[in-house]
Amino acid sequence: MILKEILDVINSYADERGALEWDNSGLQIGEPLSEVYTVTVCLDVTDRVVQEALDNGSQLIISHHPLLFRGAKTITDDVRGKLIRKIIRNNLNVYSSHTCFDRSGYGMNAYSAFRLGIDTDCFLQNCSDSEGIGVCGDLSRECTLDEFCALVKKTFGAANLKVSAFASGGRILRRAAFCGGSGRDLISSAKNCGADVYVTSDVSNSGFIEAMELDMPLVTMTHFESEKSFIRIVSDILRKELPSLGVFESSQGDLERWV
Repeated sequence: MILKEILDVINSYADERGALEWDNSGLQIGEPLSEVYTVTVCLDVTDRVVQEALDNGSQLIISHHPLLFRGAKTITDDVRGKLIRKIIRNNLNVYSSHTCFDRSGYGMNAYSAFRLGIDTDCFLQNCSDSEGIGVCGDLSRECTLDEFCALVKKTFGAANLKVSAFASGGRILRRAAFCGGSGRDLISSAKNCGADVYVTSDVSNSGFIEAMELDMPLVTMTHFESEKSFIRIVSDILRKELPSLGVFESSQGDLERWV
């Protein structure tokens, strides 16, 4: 099949035109009419992922994070330049579905909230009546912060979590917010939505200070852990809609770990 057919399917679930203004979702490298028989789905386009795609015979890489996030002024022999040249030299196509996927009702935030037992009733950042970034809602059952952290660990396969120190493990939670990826800017939104806890990643010291001042406990994991469900969701969509397409889920995992 041709690449455009695959992209049409992806866009029917997460329209790239809905990406936030600062984002660069869409076709990064490739030709819409090129033939594609096999695809590799990943979170980040790295040299290891590119080699993995070549080894399994893929003609297309679908990533969550854009390969070309900000304009490349030169393509030389630096790390990024070598990667782009390798992709082009091997006739690989690269497509990224980033914030358009985040805001979609089929995206990671909706899926992750479901897995955590959050009955979503509002977004942390509204994009339209039916789409937004981050979600909040009542928990299917109230629990303590310690119990909730155990659930987060199990659900996302996280060996360790970074949690607000001011909140005791026995604090009762009835409502929770979730935002995959870097959700530091939505701490106050989680509070305004009535959350008793906010799950996200990439929160700096200043974010933990803000959370303490708002009495909003944070539960954070690595960026990859919070968004790796992208790989499974997109792979399942492709297998359902395009059963003749070969689909590989990248085995390249987290780029960071806590010890």
